[in-house]
Amino acid sequence: MTVDVDGTKHETERSQYDDNGRKTKVVFLPVPETSGATCSTSSCGTMYGVEGTDVAYSAPGATTSTTTYDDHERPSEVTFHDANNALVSRVVFSRDDEGRVLSERMEFAGPGRLLGPAFDATVPPDERASLRELLKTVFEDHTFSLATYAYDEKGHRIETVRRMGTLSEERVTVRYDDFDNPVEEVRSDVNREMRMDDGVVKTEERPSHVQH
Repeated sequence: MTVDVDGTKHETERSQYDDNGRKTKVVFLPVPETSGATCSTSSCGTMYGVEGTDVAYSAPGATTSTTTYDDHERPSEVTFHDANNALVSRVVFSRDDEGRVLSERMEFAGPGRLLGPAFDATVPPDERASLRELLKTVFEDHTFSLATYAYDEKGHRIETVRRMGTLSEERVTVRYDDFDNPVEEVRSDVNREMRMDDGVVKTEERPSHVQH
């Protein structure tokens, strides 16, 4: 609950439970002063924290986030909706039998949702169609990003792979000693620049590798 200077109260969060005791939490998001925020592959405006991960996500035009939980009160899905209750994006988690996160997928409800509510108003029609086609190629099945995790027999996270469509891939592997201390980290990145050229998608790749 928040209170304005004039004493008006605003609900900021609401929780409810289904017949099986599973929790659903709705958070009412602050509306940016500029309602025409857009998202690009390099900038996505306001980022929102998501329970169950240390990653923040963009949801242009969203006014609420809804978190659903599994039987053990662990987040299983977070959905963002706009003021008309239309879906903007969702983050879906999968877990192993121990409850550890195996994958974390962020999906947009179509190219228009990825670019935000100002897209149709600010981008010329000819550029709009070309950009939509490019986005369909870069983000298949409306998946903006996907993270996968691997663990050793002791439960240490030993590998993290993050992909943003077909634009980039970041892989981090960690090695532990016999005393459970992280002793080595290897990071490799691949970044791709994609563009439409006479109706054809062209790609330029830039790999890198870092070891600590």
